[in-house]
Amino acid sequence: MQILAEPKGDGYPLEYVITRVRARLNNQRLSDTSNESEEIKWLFYQMNPFLRDIFRTVFTYMELKKLFTALRFKMGGLTDYFDILNLSIFSEEICTAFMREANIYRITGFIMSKAGNINKGGEPLEQIFARKGLKVFEECFYSCFLEYAEVNANHPVINGFFKYKIDQRNITGILKHIRWKMDSAPQFVKGGSVDIARLKKIFSERNLEALAEIMEELTTLKPDLNEVENTFNRGLLKHLKKQAKETIDISVILYYILKIHVELLDRMKTIYH
Repeated sequence: MQILAEPKGDGYPLEYVITRVRARLNNQRLSDTSNESEEIKWLFYQMNPFLRDIFRTVFTYMELKKLFTALRFKMGGLTDYFDILNLSIFSEEICTAFMREANIYRITGFIMSKAGNINKGGEPLEQIFARKGLKVFEECFYSCFLEYAEVNANHPVINGFFKYKIDQRNITGILKHIRWKMDSAPQFVKGGSVDIARLKKIFSERNLEALAEIMEELTTLKPDLNEVENTFNRGLLKHLKKQAKETIDISVILYYILKIHVELLDRMKTIYH
């Protein structure tokens, strides 16, 4: 998975980065930079290679929304993708491909060549894009990436993060299929903490009450099936904030990254929707 930049320089170790992050949190402000994207970039470049490697899949996950938004703009002949890429932490190669290549299929093919075979045993994702379009490609990419990230997590806190995100995606999929009155079950993402057999039973019974119970189990919050993403984000922020206060580990950094990400998503929804 080589779609992010590789900063030069030594960067800083865990203890230093935690100190900087805690200072920002204690000041009760997001940062002294202009926006959330700049803050993500600041944090990414603060880390030494060892620490950045721990968080690489997290940073990649957080940047995917920008990637697919940029692809949509590129397909639509809009130049807004330039501003998005400029605020991203994607590699120079990825950004250059957007700038120089007019063929969207070549761009997605190049992205997948850098992302690696995250859909092991399945149809190559660039072929899915060619056959079914960007929306299906995006859905498949997210699912494959979450499976890849959980399996390859090199820290238990990161592994827990992706298990939680897999659960969130599976629950969101069930809810969409029920509300859209679809007969077939969603394609569940492998992994997570909720057994897929349990999820399949809930879908077959169209049991929204049981779905809400799982949401409450995972988030420890009152479930709101109309605000699934928001409920999951608030639940995870609550958990990480508590964990960060009790231990001196990477939880405080993950909490800060997620806090920035949630605020960035809110901003992007306002601007692009």
